[in-house]
Amino acid sequence: MAVSSQPRVKAAHVNMMTDTIIKNLPADGLRVVVRSLLAAHPEITGTFEAETRRYVQETALPAAPRPTTKAGAQWLDSTRNTVRCMVGCGLCYQALPLVGDLVKEALDTLLQGDGEEESWVSNTMASIDGDVVQAITAVQRPYWYPQGARIRQQTWAKQVTPPEFTETFALDGRELPRSILGTVATFVKHVRGGFTAFDMADHYGDAEIIFGRFRSAYPHRDALFAATKYCVFHPLTVTRDAVRANVSERCQRLQTQRIDLLQFHWQFYHDPQYLDALRYLAEDERVGALGLCNFDTHYMEEVLQNGIKVHSNQVQFSLVDSRPTVRMGELCQKHDIKLLTYGTLVSVASNQNDISSCHLLMTSSWQCGGFLAEKWLGRAEPDLYDESITPSQRKYHGMIRSWGDWALFQELLNTLKVIGEKHKVSVSNVSTRWVLDFPYVGAVIVGARMGISEHTEENMASLGWSLDEEDQRSIELVLQKSRQHEIFEAMGDCGGEYR
Repeated sequence: MAVSSQPRVKAAHVNMMTDTIIKNLPADGLRVVVRSLLAAHPEITGTFEAETRRYVQETALPAAPRPTTKAGAQWLDSTRNTVRCMVGCGLCYQALPLVGDLVKEALDTLLQGDGEEESWVSNTMASIDGDVVQAITAVQRPYWYPQGARIRQQTWAKQVTPPEFTETFALDGRELPRSILGTVATFVKHVRGGFTAFDMADHYGDAEIIFGRFRSAYPHRDALFAATKYCVFHPLTVTRDAVRANVSERCQRLQTQRIDLLQFHWQFYHDPQYLDALRYLAEDERVGALGLCNFDTHYMEEVLQNGIKVHSNQVQFSLVDSRPTVRMGELCQKHDIKLLTYGTLVSVASNQNDISSCHLLMTSSWQCGGFLAEKWLGRAEPDLYDESITPSQRKYHGMIRSWGDWALFQELLNTLKVIGEKHKVSVSNVSTRWVLDFPYVGAVIVGARMGISEHTEENMASLGWSLDEEDQRSIELVLQKSRQHEIFEAMGDCGGEYR
């Protein structure tokens, strides 16, 4: 099929044999092929999104009128999928009326349904809740709470004092816990458990807003640390005013006059304006410490050579993705830059619509899609498009397949299990500790979902000890059988998978 660099293909031809594949390939297989095409040829993403918009407007929306009678499961499912496609392809504002219909019909179904439907509709409503937040956030509706807003129930405020940290690292002269939380979470519970550093982003839904409300009401607010991001995913002209406006928005949402750590992501290495943006951020008195997000070694070094001081870089780092050890670690040690790592457990079981998520800056990161855990030990390789598998897990399963195969991954899990029993910790703790033991790793980002996957006590068990030489040798014996060194050549340096 002809591919155009324009947003929409003006004229294209699909030959008959190719069309036969499209018609007969199972839906799951077609998804795999599309994902592979977009990963291998990111330049076609604009065309893919434009054609999705056209399909939704011309076909999907006319096929999803609001029902005149009880909606039923099929309408709810298909309409929810349409809303997600609309948000994903940029029809965010247009999706809002459909979101309203979706909520109303789901509530009506729940109220009128029988006992058999109640559980299904309740789960659907929980999912729709995330869709609502994502749609509203995508159109950047100005949710703002005046400085000093208070949570009505404050009896907890006098009861929660941050405990002493088990392990810390220094960032711009401040001692921080080596675990950073990634979730909206029940903040009080996590602070009581020792997690006082939180990571979020400008595109993580309402995470900044919720954290800002919590911190404004918390009596020990100076003990909390907020890391957020300024991410540039689309071409723009960098100006000082535009950069300052973004900082102002971060401050407003976080209800603060100064951002503890602002991490900058730039999508287009060929456009050197990222240096201007970083200079403007560095000179902004409201930015406490300046960090990077998914910068590779070469461009991080360019930033440093241009006299811009950065304190951190947030990158993927795990037992199945050790690219930071190839080049980046050395540069970090030379310039006293700390890595804040995610994907350490090959990602936690996060949901694509659970966007109200901050990250508990902890001494390990997202756990490789949650795959580096006991629950996957001895299990068959997952069906990637099963309803229970999240987009995050599909992403990190791809990392596992690049690193080795499922049999070798099971061998790794068995090795981690033995080490964990020796130290009386979990498989996840061992995989996290392996990352934390690198001297240039400041903290790992652990994910948590409010009331669902918080794991506060288990995450803390990653701290206060280290792997011994025997542990390291056992793990290295498995890693030597993998393709860990080939991943760097295939995917590029840290962050290469996003460009």
